[in-house]
Amino acid sequence: MSCGFCVKGFDHHCILLGNCVGARNRRLFFIYLLCINAQAGLALFLTTFSIDIYNIDYKLVMLFTALLVGEFLLGSLLVLHFYIMFRGITTWELLRPQTSLERSPITLKRLLNNLRKYWIVRSNA
Repeated sequence: MSCGFCVKGFDHHCILLGNCVGARNRRLFFIYLLCINAQAGLALFLTTFSIDIYNIDYKLVMLFTALLVGEFLLGSLLVLHFYIMFRGITTWELLRPQTSLERSPITLKRLLNNLRKYWIVRSNA
C-alpha cells in the first residue's frame, strides 16, 4: 500500500522496509539491494557445495530451491533498478499507466547525466 508522495523525489514505497524511497535515500536502497543480492548469492553458492548427489538431503534441496528462487527475484529487482537508474526515471513513473516514457535512444552523454542525477545529492533535494 502506497502512502503517497511523502518524500521529495518520490520513487516508491517499500513495504519490506516500511518507508518511502525517494531522492535522498534511493542510493542507500540500491546499495541495500546489492548487499542482499550478494548475501543470497553467497548462500546459494555455499549451499551447492553442501549437496551430496549420492546421499540427498531433501531439506537441503528445498533450501537450495528457495535460495535459487529468492536470488532470481532479488536479481530481477536489482536489474529493474539498474534500468530505472540508467533511464533517469522513478519506479512510480515506470509503473503509472498515464506516464508516457520517452523512447529515444540512450546516448553516453544522457546515460552519464542520468547516473550523475541518481548518485549526486543536492542539498535542496
